[in-house]
Amino acid sequence: MPIAPRDPWPTESTDRVPRLQRVASAALYAVLVLVALYTARTFIPAVVWAIVIAIALWPAFGWLERRPLFHRRNTLLAFALTVALGLLFVVPFAIVAAQAISEAHDMVHWFHEVLREGIPVPSIVGHLPVGSQQVSHWWQDNLSTPLESLPAMKNLHSATVAR
Repeated sequence: MPIAPRDPWPTESTDRVPRLQRVASAALYAVLVLVALYTARTFIPAVVWAIVIAIALWPAFGWLERRPLFHRRNTLLAFALTVALGLLFVVPFAIVAAQAISEAHDMVHWFHEVLREGIPVPSIVGHLPVGSQQVSHWWQDNLSTPLESLPAMKNLHSATVAR
């Protein structure tokens, strides 16, 4: 059964379908790329920083690669540099987090002390050139009294604040 030769001059109706499919396919690809970029938008800055760090450390990687310890051990070198960079970024954050937790504990302790005893007048108030007596009186009236006894504090959820 012989195959009929293809018409070298396609008519407009046969050419329109593949063109419409190509346009629809291109539009779908464009939409998919835009959705992917929208989904990955929060990761793009991290990827850019990773590229910058990789480019900046490439000469050091090459120098270390030529050392006897890492000669022909690219995986070990990459692992060592990854761990070193990870520690370089993680350790300061861990120190800050530990300090913040410690300070938060001290702040809660100070808050409970203020609730029980009030805030004493600072010594610098007596050394003010003008208005030291007015500031001292105001402080005594408003802040030096134990805050637990104030009506405003009783309206708070005292079970969670005072304990």
